Order: sequence, then C-alpha cells, then structure tokens
Amino acid sequence: MSESSPSPLKQIMIAAADLEQAEFERDRLALLYRDLVLAAFAAGEEPGTLSEATGIPEAELLRIAALVTPAERSREASPR
Repeated sequence: MSESSPSPLKQIMIAAADLEQAEFERDRLALLYRDLVLAAFAAGEEPGTLSEATGIPEAELLRIAALVTPAERSREASPR
C-alpha cells in the first residue's frame, strides 16, 4: 500500500513550523554573534585587529557594540 502525500494544508503547516524554527535559530545565532563580538572587545581586542582576523568589516563590529545599552554592559560585566 502506498502512502499518500500530505495535503496542501498539512504541507503549509509543516513549512510554517520549519520557517519558525529557522527564524528562532537565526535569532539565537545573532545573539551569540553579538555576545562573541562584545567578549572580544572586553578582552581588549581592537576593532581593526578583530576585523582583520575575522573578515567582519570594522564598521559592522562597531555597530554591534553600539547596540548594547549601558545597562546591558554592566549586567554582562558582573559575575554570574
């Protein structure tokens, strides 16, 4: 007996769930990326050196660092 393929509605529901999962993963990676850039700056890396080592434009690194508010900086600096 052959299995029938899912209905178009079911396929849409599956695709929507897959898209939501991909968006969640993208957001998670964006936060990780930001945190790693901030950690590099906190460790004393200079924007130009970090840019050369990673291939990320210096302006992008500085933009990421500027997105963090002073409250977030103090929270990240405090021990957990």
